[in-house]
Amino acid sequence: MIDTVAELFTDLDDRGITYCHWKSNEKLQAALNANTDLDILCHHGDQRTFHEVLKDHRFIRQKDVIFTGYPGIENYVGHDPETGRCIHVHLHTELTFGTPFLKEFVTPWGPYVLERRIIDPESGVSITDPTTELFLLIVRYALKIRRYNPIARRSYFEEFLEEYDWLAERADESEVETIARDLLNPRAADRIRDVFDGDPTIRDLIRVGKPIRSELDPYSTYPSWTTTPIALARKGFRGIGKLNREFLNRPYPSRRKLPNRGIEIAIIGIDGSGKSTHLSSLHDWLSWKMDVHSVYFGSGDGPSSLLRYPLKKLNELRTKFNDGSATGSGDESTDLHIAPKQSDGDDQKEKTNTDTSVGLAKAVWAILLAREKRKKRRRATRARNRGMIVLMDRYPQNQFEDINDGPLLQGWLNGNSKLLEKIATWERDIYADLEENSPDLVIKLETDPEVAKERKPETPMSNLQRKAEVIDSLEYENSRVVTVNTHRDIDDVLNEIKKEVWAEI
Repeated sequence: MIDTVAELFTDLDDRGITYCHWKSNEKLQAALNANTDLDILCHHGDQRTFHEVLKDHRFIRQKDVIFTGYPGIENYVGHDPETGRCIHVHLHTELTFGTPFLKEFVTPWGPYVLERRIIDPESGVSITDPTTELFLLIVRYALKIRRYNPIARRSYFEEFLEEYDWLAERADESEVETIARDLLNPRAADRIRDVFDGDPTIRDLIRVGKPIRSELDPYSTYPSWTTTPIALARKGFRGIGKLNREFLNRPYPSRRKLPNRGIEIAIIGIDGSGKSTHLSSLHDWLSWKMDVHSVYFGSGDGPSSLLRYPLKKLNELRTKFNDGSATGSGDESTDLHIAPKQSDGDDQKEKTNTDTSVGLAKAVWAILLAREKRKKRRRATRARNRGMIVLMDRYPQNQFEDINDGPLLQGWLNGNSKLLEKIATWERDIYADLEENSPDLVIKLETDPEVAKERKPETPMSNLQRKAEVIDSLEYENSRVVTVNTHRDIDDVLNEIKKEVWAEI
């Protein structure tokens, strides 16, 4: 059991809260180690105290997106600093069952189940006794498995058998019938007894489902004739949400979000510092139970707008034919020139605003890139306002030009052309606005250029050294900025990043 979970249950016991981990106790150890959800049933009278305990241990209550929540079930997420794992708690104040994606029956069985709880000898955590859990397992899957969906019912039945075999070895089958008579009716109890006569079948569970639904109908949230269409609508919403998360990446939450506004986190660093690697790990960590929106603010290998995509591909070909000398890094594809090229050495450091030799290709690139960054910033704002966590790969700045996601056309500001000056001012204003509206948290990855060179050998050393100086000097006045040294084991670096992110959440 990881430390944060152990401390949570110790506090619950010390405060005399009546609770139990009420289902899937076959996987209790996995749940206690935050490898799966904790499903905790709490007595009505202890609900407020339970909330206080969760708050004391820095658990955050998540808000269910419309069409996803269930009555009597609250969702909390916590963080274990030692392991870096997310802990997801389903807090059940009622025992809710029913059709998949709907769970229409909110039963009054909580106090009965809590009276029969026992202490798990290995962990010391209160759990449902195996006999009661077996009864609840049969009820749960009898309501899940429907005759009209042969594919889904086979999948649910296989899940049922996994738990059934484990519980049957530990439960008193005759007492299961007694519990059924206490909570349901004789007909349902007889059908449940039939499940034990030989090996359970899908047909057994379908037969049990009908009298259970009849008995629980007074506790249904919806009229019986609406359950199927509502469940299908909710399932469709889930499907659209999954499509969005895996492919579309639009700024719409589809599962759970933060209770108020969301947060924005950007990671910046030189090429080879591990930005993409750590952002990918953060995304996997957070998206397990929360809605996450990813934004790439660079100009290289990440997603680009349709307008900039042809130029990006042309620049990649140009880089390939010139052995990479034209662009330097794959992350900063901004040196597109029709005018004579400049070297990547010290001459690039000495560029000033008096240099007006911006090639046509680079000018088009810069205009499209500024427009793209502004559009991505607006999309990120919408995601944050809707309660999502926004992860940003790089972030624009207006303090250094022609490097590290800064403006590219500032040489035109001191030129003779009013039109070019106006375009440069337009670009500068976009970057200034982006910098003014910086993320809640900016994480600087501190990496020695020599180490980065080993990871990104195609990037000139002078480029890496200059970028390292820029990253160190960058300031975002409206953000909390932290620096993380990357010259350690990658898991230690990731764990420190997670701590900073969780502190912001």
